[in-house]
Amino acid sequence: MSDKNIENTIARTIMTDHIYKLNIEASLDQVVKLMNDEHISGVFLEDEKSNQYYIITHTDIVAWLNSAVGKPLHIEQVNVSDIMNGPVEMIDENMPIDKVIHHLRDKDIKRTLVARDSKPIGVISFSDILQWNYNYFKVGIPQAFLVIENKSGILIGKHIFEENIDEPVNQELMDLFGGALKSISHITNEVLGKQTQMKNLIGENHAVLFEVFFEITGILICDQHSIELHQKLHTAVRLFYKKHEKRIQSKGLKTEWNVSDIIGAFD
Repeated sequence: MSDKNIENTIARTIMTDHIYKLNIEASLDQVVKLMNDEHISGVFLEDEKSNQYYIITHTDIVAWLNSAVGKPLHIEQVNVSDIMNGPVEMIDENMPIDKVIHHLRDKDIKRTLVARDSKPIGVISFSDILQWNYNYFKVGIPQAFLVIENKSGILIGKHIFEENIDEPVNQELMDLFGGALKSISHITNEVLGKQTQMKNLIGENHAVLFEVFFEITGILICDQHSIELHQKLHTAVRLFYKKHEKRIQSKGLKTEWNVSDIIGAFD
């Protein structure tokens, strides 16, 4: 998945682009063989006449076997149309990840087809969602903690986690909040302009997390997006505000203030 922003994650970016399918006229033994050969738990069945798709899963087969207890079994003679479910309601390739999850849950299904112009181009399953979840919600490492006064954009607190960054990243971070702090001011304005709805920016080399609290914004630069780090940022910003509340409200913002005693929030 190339785009790591959760807001931009859509069905196409996390789907599996190979569809295991058979014709709707297939026999049960063909389905079982495909499942066994490919180590899969579900097969889609194509009805070329109606352009619709159906599905048969391990669960369906087990239920059918249970209903056939005591009867002669000749699976090569069993047509999957007697066992399959459907037709499958395909989802658009541009459906956002949250709607995909709701769709699977609301329909009580574990997988579905992803379509482009009403034609299937891939499959999305709980396994794909779990893999995306693992990739997105990894444990992050803090690299720099900054505190900005919102109206002026002045940097009033800073800590660099030197032990967590290498030289190229360190230089990149220095460029980010160096000089006139134009980059930081721009980020702060973006946060305020979106009425604090903006919580992170995610790039190739690092993520930038934001936490707005009254007159200040805490900014945490880390190697990747992390819910745990966002929770720690939430705590650190409030500790900073509690310690310096009077100075913040008095607008005594000429120098950076010590943040060493609150860095423990990131341990």
